[in-house]
Amino acid sequence: MKKRNVLVTVLAMVLVAVVSVTGTLAYLTANDGKAVNTFQFANGIKVDLWEPQPEAVANEKIEGNQETGWNYTNLVPGQKVNKAPTFKVEATVPTYVFARVTNNASNVTIDDMPANGWQLVPGESNVYFKAADATQELGALFNTVTIGDVAIDGKPATQETYDLGSIEIEVAAIQQAGFASEVEALKAAVWQK
Repeated sequence: MKKRNVLVTVLAMVLVAVVSVTGTLAYLTANDGKAVNTFQFANGIKVDLWEPQPEAVANEKIEGNQETGWNYTNLVPGQKVNKAPTFKVEATVPTYVFARVTNNASNVTIDDMPANGWQLVPGESNVYFKAADATQELGALFNTVTIGDVAIDGKPATQETYDLGSIEIEVAAIQQAGFASEVEALKAAVWQK
């Protein structure tokens, strides 16, 4: 039994020695701050379409407003009138801006279209585009329209009111990133309903 007590005592002393030695050891360490990556979408895209108050060139009357469009009355055949649908985009990323023009007006011709660097989208007959790198005014798509000759059942146009119809202009904008061309971007563009 004495051998056993001696062995337990020796083991206890070894354990005390190990604890005391490891308790006093110092380690060399180092660290650095962590890198935190955050991601946030761009602020979005805003596009505006308006038509500045057109200046009368003859005796036409122009009523309406720049947000919803203008009504032209008292027109005569062959008359050229001012009409300048204008666009502005606000974006922090490169953007395509599209303008769709639907001419439902009989005998009204849109002049000088496209103007101010607007281009017809390849494969389209009435959709135009302009690329913008950031917030910018894009200028008017066209500036004038011309009233054509009108025959109203053989009666002179001055004897009867004749509704020529309307020209509708719509706008849509979409980011350039992710699209190979304006043609591809047009397929994803969302028009106002």
